[in-house]
Amino acid sequence: MTRPTVGRVVLFTPAKDDTNPVFALYKPPFAALVSYVLSDASVNLMVIDPEGKPVSRTCVRLIRDGDEKPADGRYCEIAKTETMPKGVAA
Repeated sequence: MTRPTVGRVVLFTPAKDDTNPVFALYKPPFAALVSYVLSDASVNLMVIDPEGKPVSRTCVRLIRDGDEKPADGRYCEIAKTETMPKGVAA
């Protein structure tokens, strides 16, 4: 199990009724950074909205592979890094 840490990049999916109107215009997920770890399953985030502006979201559920996604759609998951083939510069 990967534990959340401050500064970790996660992918945020807002609630269906999120108050930020910009989230309604674009398809999730959105990039976010963990700003505070509340527990292994709950974090505070600095979400980067599609226009590049920071938006805070608190007490966001962190789901992992195999976890059921919340019905209201408000959660984050740890971003997976892509593996580059050998010999390819990043």
